[in-house]
Amino acid sequence: MDEKVCRTALGFLTILSVIIISVNQTQKNGIEDYYPATRYYYPIIRQRYLEANASQSTKPRSHCDVIKHVVYIKTHKTGSTTLETLFNRFGFYHNSSFIFNKNGALGHFRTMDLRKADVVKMLLPPLGVKEGDYARYKNYDTSAIHVRFYRDVLDQFMANGTRYVSSVRDPADQWISAYYHFNFRKPISDFAKDRFQMITVNGSLKLPFDKNNSTLDAVNEFLRQPQIYINALKKRGDVIWHFAHNSQTFDLSTDLNLMQRDNETLVNMTLDRLVDELDFVIVNEYFDESLLVMKKAFCWDYIDILYTSQNKRKKKDTLPEETRAEIRAFNRADTLLHQRFNESLWKKIEAYGPDFKKDLDHFRQMLIEVKSECSDKGKIKRDGFHSKILNELAKRDATQFCNIMREDIFGSFGRVFHRQKSDLRSFKDKSTPTNS
Repeated sequence: MDEKVCRTALGFLTILSVIIISVNQTQKNGIEDYYPATRYYYPIIRQRYLEANASQSTKPRSHCDVIKHVVYIKTHKTGSTTLETLFNRFGFYHNSSFIFNKNGALGHFRTMDLRKADVVKMLLPPLGVKEGDYARYKNYDTSAIHVRFYRDVLDQFMANGTRYVSSVRDPADQWISAYYHFNFRKPISDFAKDRFQMITVNGSLKLPFDKNNSTLDAVNEFLRQPQIYINALKKRGDVIWHFAHNSQTFDLSTDLNLMQRDNETLVNMTLDRLVDELDFVIVNEYFDESLLVMKKAFCWDYIDILYTSQNKRKKKDTLPEETRAEIRAFNRADTLLHQRFNESLWKKIEAYGPDFKKDLDHFRQMLIEVKSECSDKGKIKRDGFHSKILNELAKRDATQFCNIMREDIFGSFGRVFHRQKSDLRSFKDKSTPTNS
C-alpha cells in the first residue's frame, strides 16, 4: 500500500480509537442527551482529526483567514441536502447564528418573495438576542436553507464579509430528480383517469396511459404538453409547480417571472448579475472538485468539507440522450445557468495550482475512509416523497465522529435549530424575575 495512504489510514483509525475512549461513557440514546454530548465533544473531535492530518494541509492557516460567514442558497435537487448538512456542521462548530424561518418546515422559506414579506418577524433571533428585539436581528453568520436568492434582503441580516454560495446541476438530471420527488407523473395520471385511462393527442388521437406506462412514457408526455400539466399542478394548491420548469433559475433569479425565463436575452443578463452576486457555485457533476476549490478559497480544513450523500434515489432510470436533450431544451434557462457556472468552476480549477490532483486524491481517500469506518451499508433510511430514498446509516455503536458524519438532514437541522432555540429559552429564563 502507498505510504501516504497508510499514514492517512493510520491517522484516521487513531482518531476513531481516541474518540471512542473519550465519548463512549457519555453517549446516550435520547435526542436530548445526544445534542449536548455532541456539542461538547465536537471541537475535541475536530481538533484531533486536524492534528492527525496536519501533514496534509495544503496551505498554512497563518497565510489566510477562515471564512466563517456563509450563506448557502439551497437549490432544489442539486445535491443540496448533502451540502446543507455540511454547512450546518461547519456553522455548529463555529457557534454560528443561523437564519431560520421559525415557523417553516426545516426552517425553509422555499418559494416566498422576501421583498414582499416582513421577514424579520419570521426569523429565529440570533444567539444572545431576545425574541422581538428586531433591531438586533443582525450579524447572522450562516444560512443553509431553501430561500430564494435576494441578495439585497439577505445582506440586511448577515454579518459583514458574508460569502454567498449555491449549487447547480445538469437539468437533464436535476429535472428528472424533481419529477420523482414532486411526483410530476400524477397530473398525467389524473388527466388520463378522467378520460378512461387515455391521453388525447392532437385533439383526436388517443393513447393509453396507466400505471403500466414507463417513466420514459410519462416524461415524454409531460414534455409534449407541459403547460397542461403545470397548470394541473397549480390547481392542486401547493407550490411544487414552481419546480417543474427552470426551477434552478427560479431559486436563484428572482427578477424573472415564469415567462421571462424563456427569454434568453433576459436570462443572460440575469446570469451576469448572479456571477457578480454569488461568490462560489458548486457544480453537482464535479462535487468533490467544487468542494476542494471552495475549501482553498474559504481557508477551510479537509474535515470541513467531508460529507456523506443524502437523499439519493435508490433506483435511477437511464433516459435516452434524445429525451435528456429535450429536458435541457425545455429548461433552457437552467441549461444556460449550468453552463455558465460549470465554465467558471473549471477556470477556478485551472487557477488552483499544481497541487490540485494530489489534493483531490487525498480528499477522496478521506471520503473512502469515512464511508468504510462509519457506514452501515444496505439500509434505506426512509421513503422519499414519491420515490425510495437511500441514506446509509451510521454503524451500530458508532463513534460521535461517525454520528456527525452520517447525520441526516433532520439531525443536522435539529442540532443547530435546537441550540438556537435553547439559547432563546435560556435568555427568557434569565430575564424572568424570580419570587424570593
